[in-house]
Amino acid sequence: MFSSFRSNRFGTFPEVLVILARRFEYVNWVPQKLSVPINVPLDNINLDKYLGHGLQPGEELLPEDAPAGSEPKEPQVDAAALDQLEQMGFPRVRCQKALIKTGNQGAEPAMTWLFEHMEDPDIDDPIEPASGSRSSVLEPSADQIAMLADMGFTAAQAKKALRETSNNMERAVEWLFSHPDDVMDEDADVAGAGAGQQSESTVVGDATPPIDFRVSSFISHKGTSVHCGHYVSHVRKENDQWVLFNDDKVAATPKPPIGEAYMYVLERGIVTYVLSPYEQRALAGAAHNAIFNTTRRVLSQLPYVGTGLLAGYTVFTWAKSRHEFLSSKAGHAHEAH
Repeated sequence: MFSSFRSNRFGTFPEVLVILARRFEYVNWVPQKLSVPINVPLDNINLDKYLGHGLQPGEELLPEDAPAGSEPKEPQVDAAALDQLEQMGFPRVRCQKALIKTGNQGAEPAMTWLFEHMEDPDIDDPIEPASGSRSSVLEPSADQIAMLADMGFTAAQAKKALRETSNNMERAVEWLFSHPDDVMDEDADVAGAGAGQQSESTVVGDATPPIDFRVSSFISHKGTSVHCGHYVSHVRKENDQWVLFNDDKVAATPKPPIGEAYMYVLERGIVTYVLSPYEQRALAGAAHNAIFNTTRRVLSQLPYVGTGLLAGYTVFTWAKSRHEFLSSKAGHAHEAH
């Protein structure tokens, strides 16, 4: 008995990671805002468990799904609308053409199209079957994309959903809600195909653990509805001071509403060590000037070097770029000075 599952993991992590919270949902086909607080820590957000490690011992790769074949296929139309038109006495080929020409928007628009094109000389000509290639797929109409965009979806999401559901609007909306992670724009796949092996060989990001992030800024939506309000931004400055940016107004805020954010911007590479007053005195007495000077020269080459006081504790923060240095005792000697 074998069990198989599919999971998504990070191959590498970026220096800046943006996370979008789902603050808007459709309830009875009406978009509503979700005012649910999210528990997000400001520091030490460890994502090691989301790092992919490739094929593990005892695992076996499953064969990839076969691509769409080149065998001719019948035009993909709304089956219910097609059956309704055929029951009215229209030939099947005419019904298929009408549904295709009207973007699979239902039997009523298709019937109107049929009455307007009854005298077309090619109305009864067979429809050329699709070959499975991208060019043979019926493209969604601009009106359909605009309707889904008005509901809060992007144009890429709308196109993807309509293609997957034969341009049926109701099924497209259901598909969008049931496939929240599968909304890639196929146009991006086609455009990226020309990059070839060059894009595959380029490695972006870093996979060296620990994968620690901290919140550097976040964006919130101010308003009770998706149809009103505006967006504001909170940015983390030096000494962990938060600053609110609200249009042309800027103000310091001691308690930022991080749990109500719509978008989180995480920054990697910040390590903070906190020493108690007792540890400061003990290490300060043992640290030699040579160790301190060497440590200071190394730290001066790193970005984001800063120091501050927090409830009687000395806090040093620097970029986590030299792991061998940060794991040494010299760093602690510098902190104690």
